[in-house]
Amino acid sequence: MIRLRFADPDRYALAATLARAWGATLEPTSQQIEATGPLLALLERMANGTVAILPIRGADQDTWLIAGANRRDLETALNGVSRFVVPSYAEYEASYPVLRAFEPTEDPLGRLGNQIYPAGYYQLRSPSAHAQIILARMARWLALDAARPSLQATRPPSYRDLYDGFQAALSAGMWERANDLLDQIRRYGLATTENLMFLEVQWLAQQRRWQELWQRADYRDLARLQSPRAVRAALLAAFHQSELLPLEQAQQWDAALTLFRRSRGMLGRLIEGTPDLTYGPALRTFAYREAAAGDRDALARLDELAQDDETRQVLTAIAALLPPPDPLLVAAPVAPPALTASQAFRLALSEGDYAAALAAAQAITQADERVRALLDGAFLSGEPAHAELALLEFWNLPEPEQASLRQNPRVARSIAMLEATVTPLAPVIPASDPSAAPINDWLAWLSLAATDENDPRLARSLPIVASVDDSYWTAERITELAERLADLATSGATLNRPHLRDAIRRLRDHLLQDPEFPRDDAAYGEVYEALYAITFEQRELNEATSLVLLRLAEARLRHSPNTMTSIAGHLQAWLSEPILALEAVAQEALDVMAAYGVQGPTLAPWYRRWAETVLAAPRQLDRLTLESWLLFGEWVQPGPDLLDTLRQRLNRSAPRTEDPIAALPTGYRIGIYILSPDRVGRVVELLKRRNPDLDMIVCADKVLTEQARNLAQTADMVVIVTGCVKHALTYGIGPYLRDPVYPASVGSTSILRAIEERAARGAYTKADSR
Repeated sequence: MIRLRFADPDRYALAATLARAWGATLEPTSQQIEATGPLLALLERMANGTVAILPIRGADQDTWLIAGANRRDLETALNGVSRFVVPSYAEYEASYPVLRAFEPTEDPLGRLGNQIYPAGYYQLRSPSAHAQIILARMARWLALDAARPSLQATRPPSYRDLYDGFQAALSAGMWERANDLLDQIRRYGLATTENLMFLEVQWLAQQRRWQELWQRADYRDLARLQSPRAVRAALLAAFHQSELLPLEQAQQWDAALTLFRRSRGMLGRLIEGTPDLTYGPALRTFAYREAAAGDRDALARLDELAQDDETRQVLTAIAALLPPPDPLLVAAPVAPPALTASQAFRLALSEGDYAAALAAAQAITQADERVRALLDGAFLSGEPAHAELALLEFWNLPEPEQASLRQNPRVARSIAMLEATVTPLAPVIPASDPSAAPINDWLAWLSLAATDENDPRLARSLPIVASVDDSYWTAERITELAERLADLATSGATLNRPHLRDAIRRLRDHLLQDPEFPRDDAAYGEVYEALYAITFEQRELNEATSLVLLRLAEARLRHSPNTMTSIAGHLQAWLSEPILALEAVAQEALDVMAAYGVQGPTLAPWYRRWAETVLAAPRQLDRLTLESWLLFGEWVQPGPDLLDTLRQRLNRSAPRTEDPIAALPTGYRIGIYILSPDRVGRVVELLKRRNPDLDMIVCADKVLTEQARNLAQTADMVVIVTGCVKHALTYGIGPYLRDPVYPASVGSTSILRAIEERAARGAYTKADSR
């Protein structure tokens, strides 16, 4: 006999009414019933509120009511029960199933049944002699039904889900994760071949792997495509760093110009049109184009776009290649013939100057002609901002004129492709209401979000706002962005609303994928601080967001090192619950806190929770992971018992049959480029323990220096921690690198693993130039 307790008094009363006739023992004060196993299985279903079988004992014939609260579950249960007892041991009351409702009478069965099982019941009957057989078979069905897995329709991931995850992985510096998501997009066929190629370019560019990008077999094909601005800039940078930069560093400007002329065919459409990029390497490549054409004025315009001193110096050197203008040949300026807006549009379009073409199109007075021109220009430019401009003009036309334009197949196709590019649907609010117009400016969007988080324009306008390019973010707007983000953080808005979460993610992606991240400007420091605070408040606990939080925390610390105490508290709170999937994040958080001066013993309780969870997990830990936790533990000092446990676990782990680090020859030089040298202190210490004769050199330079160049030339192994190093440095040392190592992340364990894997490949030849 087994006891069953009922929490609901009505369910107990109904079960007690039925169980008494079967010889069960009732305890009304505690609402418990003691019964045999098969009967108890039926009573348990009555207690937990699922579809139940109500056993009614009779003198010669028993009745079984299959009752439920909803029709769907009731029909499923009837089908299952019938297979077990009908027709061998029981039958329907009318030779077929009849659904009946409980009558709310004075009878306890009718009154309680009507209350608990509003969907009704089906009735079976059987001879009393079959009672125990039916109870056993019913109990067997109940056990199988409880173990039956629920039917779950698996939905393949959408392109948007995978794309957002890809961008988040790039922002977090999770290169392998980003590559896995790219493979999923390819495997599910969610993107065109061209878009997949563009994402691959972005993946390589974020890792600063310019040589690999330039040496792609499909580079020439990529150059022929109309590509997004970021992809265009990356492809030009790959060409510039691989071919032109070595000659620039050697001051061989004539040779560089000659090489550009020979290579121009490889660059295809990348070098066509008006230069609208502010990225230094791309501007330098355009400068060679203008020098080859002898256009001094165009070079001067490029100089106005340059944002760094190195690019300005290169532009000056390239301009010096041109012969000085002969004052005797300078004629009085001739005023160009006046062009109509339509003529100016067609001329700019033929020259590939899409920005000028759209500006001319906006000056066309006739509405339908203006919209046609804008649609054509936006379609050819491929820029989301141009698409947005053209579509807004189209949507503002009266409905009859929109329908008339859509009747033209070519125009209809252009509209469809532009709408797919921008993604928001055409506004359904009348254009006569200016307050309902979509927002097309980040600062206005954030200002509205801080004052009215429920404004319907926010979600509708976000794709439009997020399509802005780098040229939008001037120094003044970055300063204002910090203020807007601070207002949003303190406004009391629900930061986890989908459109607010998406907006913050897009801003993070833009800033963390900036080649110059983290920037030294004070305004950027305030933006990093605001994004850090909002990300922390949103509490989106996963690996990618956690690594993004760490990158923002370190960017904030570079501007305000005295905030380390509060940041250490935030990181411990963020990772307060040890989750094995976030083990690498916890170790990287320890790296950051150690590098910026946190006292190890203050982390002892937090470290102990994590280390004990890692050790208790039912999995095999490799030696490198155990060594890392032990090294952190020696700094934190969580207690001798835990350190002894780590040492014992390390001693019991599978020994290295061949230690590739110990096998490295005496004086083998490993050069590590990283912005924060203290981040790799434990890397150097662990490697030295395994091979004291290694020559370890850490370079934290921000730009190409003589020391950085010499290290790249003389090191036997070069390690570039791309998530924590300045773009100007990695770009400048590119011509001197030979098969560098790119760790999967900036954590010390990841760096150690990458060095160990490269050492295991062999190739211990000393650097030739040393």
